[in-house]
Amino acid sequence: MKASSVSLLLGVSVLLLSALTVSAVSLEVSPNRPQFFREESVCLKCVGDGQTADGWMVKRTAGGHNEDFGRFDGSCYNISKLSQSDTGVYWCGTSSGQKSNQINITVTDDRGVILELPALPVMTGSDVTLRCRTRGVSTFEAFFFKNGVHIGSGPEGQFTISKVQQSDEGLYWCFIERTVESSRSWLRVRGPPALTTLPPPPPVTSSPPPPPPPPPADSSPPSSVLLPVGAAVGSLVLVLVLVGVVWLCRNQSARSSADPDTVRSAQRKCIAGLTVLTAAGVAVLLYGLIVSADSSLPGLRLFCHLVAICPYCVCTALMASICCSRKTGNKEVVSMEMTQRVGGSDGLDEDYDDITADVNTEYVF
Repeated sequence: MKASSVSLLLGVSVLLLSALTVSAVSLEVSPNRPQFFREESVCLKCVGDGQTADGWMVKRTAGGHNEDFGRFDGSCYNISKLSQSDTGVYWCGTSSGQKSNQINITVTDDRGVILELPALPVMTGSDVTLRCRTRGVSTFEAFFFKNGVHIGSGPEGQFTISKVQQSDEGLYWCFIERTVESSRSWLRVRGPPALTTLPPPPPVTSSPPPPPPPPPADSSPPSSVLLPVGAAVGSLVLVLVLVGVVWLCRNQSARSSADPDTVRSAQRKCIAGLTVLTAAGVAVLLYGLIVSADSSLPGLRLFCHLVAICPYCVCTALMASICCSRKTGNKEVVSMEMTQRVGGSDGLDEDYDDITADVNTEYVF
C-alpha cells in the first residue's frame, strides 16, 4: 500500500511538472512505456525537431534532489540494468534552467505486476492497448482501472481503448487475481497539432458583364427612312423642273419671230437642258435603287422605285414631243402680197390716186 501511495504522488508530480514545460525539446523513452521490471534496459534521449538536441542533458528527481543522470553513448542515455533505485521523474534540461516534458519511470521487482501503456502523449482518435504483465505467468485475466474506477478486463491481460478522446486522460493501473496490483501511470492525450489555416478566399462569381446602356432617345427618324424619302422628293422636284422647262421652250418657240434660225437655236437649248435633266433623272433612279435596297419596308421600297423612274419616262416623252415640234416648225412661211389699186368717182379718186395699198398677210401653219 505504501508503494501505491508513492506511485500516485509521483504520477501527480509528473502531471504538474509537465504543465510547466515550455520548451520545444522533449524527452523520449525507448521502449515507450513508463514501467519496467528490474534488470531491464531503457534508453532516454532529448529530441528537438526530430534530432538529438545539443546542449541538453537527461536529469531526474529522486528523493527530492535533482541530478544529472545516465551515460550518453552518442544516441541516447542508456540504462542497461534497471534497479528499483532508478525509479524517479526524468526530464531534459539545460544549464540555464530550461526544461522539457517529464516522464515518471517505475522499476518493479520480479514478483510484482507492471502496466504497459504509452509513456509519451497519444493522439486523439488513435487506439491504445493496455497490457498487464507479470513474470512467470503467461495466461491470466487482468482487471483495469482508471482514476479508481473499474473500466474493464481482458482474458489475456489486455484491454484496448478505441478512438482515444481527451476524456480518456487519467491515472491507470491493473491487477491480476491472487496477485498485487501494478503501479499507477498517467496516460496523456493530446489533440492534433493546430494548423494555421487562412480563411478561404471569397468565391469568384462569374457574373455576366452589365448590359450596355441604352442609346439616347432620338426623335429624328432613322436614316433608312430619310434617304428613300429624300430620293423620292428629289425625283418629284425634278419632274416639276422638267415640266417647267418644256413649257418655257414651247412659249419661246411660239413667241419667237419667223426666222428659222431663231427657232432652231431655242430648240437646241431646250434639248440640251432636257439632256442634262435626263442624266440627272438616271442618277436619281440609280440612287433610289441603292437606297431602297437597304430599306426594310417593302412598301417604301416600291414607292422609291416608281418615283425615281418617273423623271426618265417624262424626259423621254418630252424629247419625243420636241422632235415632233421641230418637224412642224421647219415649214416655210407663206406670204401673200395683195396690191389693190382703188379708183372711183365722185372726187374720191382724186384724193387717193396712185395710192397703192400693200397688204402683207402671213399665215403660219
